[in-house]
Amino acid sequence: MQRILSCDFGFGHSKVAILEDGVVTVKMKELDSVVELTTDASYSDLKIINDDIFEYDGKKFLVGGNALQAVGNAAKVLDVSDYETFKYVTPLLLKKYMKRFKGDFQRVMLSISTAFYERSGDYKEFVSKKAGIPASHLFVLPQSAAGKLCIDHMGLDINNPSIKTQHLNYLIIDGGFQTLDIAQVINGKLMPMNIKGYAGMGVVKIAEQLIPYIKELTGKDISVSKARQLIESRKYVLRGKPYDISEFIEKAVNNYVLSISKFLEEKYSEQMDNIDNIIIFGGLAELIRSKMDVWDSIYNKNFVKIPVDNSEYYNVIGALFCQPKEK
Repeated sequence: MQRILSCDFGFGHSKVAILEDGVVTVKMKELDSVVELTTDASYSDLKIINDDIFEYDGKKFLVGGNALQAVGNAAKVLDVSDYETFKYVTPLLLKKYMKRFKGDFQRVMLSISTAFYERSGDYKEFVSKKAGIPASHLFVLPQSAAGKLCIDHMGLDINNPSIKTQHLNYLIIDGGFQTLDIAQVINGKLMPMNIKGYAGMGVVKIAEQLIPYIKELTGKDISVSKARQLIESRKYVLRGKPYDISEFIEKAVNNYVLSISKFLEEKYSEQMDNIDNIIIFGGLAELIRSKMDVWDSIYNKNFVKIPVDNSEYYNVIGALFCQPKEK
């Protein structure tokens, strides 16, 4: 049985998909955080979280959604906010999911932002060495290209791919937590000269506003990783006291949508004159799902489209359709 593991770790949720004999059998996401355990804390021996502890690079790390709760004298957060940290934690995240799915995988696909793709050789070599995966089994794809493959095969509703509508001329916006990847598709083909990634242009823009707001509201400093969680939950609880931050985040999301449209007009005005749609996927699409009326007020109605559901899976599922050239 051929098994292929596809991972899109990025800077927000970890997305994982598995293809077994041509069928997608697993599709999941988790809000992973990585915390280095700086001492042999007694809780590290508890079975309830022991499965989330990994030895790596001569250190111990707690990996998973509950990792941020361990922050204190015995632990420190690895804020994944730049390429080097992202590269460093990738083998840890791979270890977690390969252990969970008892991986004997013939192929491992990793999709990374176009903003970092010029360093894909360095990334692949590092991950292969640290995760113990033969380089011949490991493949790295630019995220926008992987997402385009998903659109080709499954349209904008991955739960009902049989009713897909063909899209030929469009602009892809793959919005993640840290990066914004943009690519142009003409007559169904990616235009290589118009595939670009922008670091620091993702939802982190909202986090950068939220961090000082929480400081002003509560006097507490929070990490980027914590801000990422709060954007999703829209509430902050400090020592049992809840703070409603939904209004602040709602306003920040509206302003972020407007800033993206301004950026597109500055950088992609001519390209947009020659397309039928803008298609947005990734975490950004889920964040703005309730804001489609804002897009419609800026452009023609339905000019901007997002997947019906599961938009964060487009890169990770699209990578499964990639057929790497045999060397």
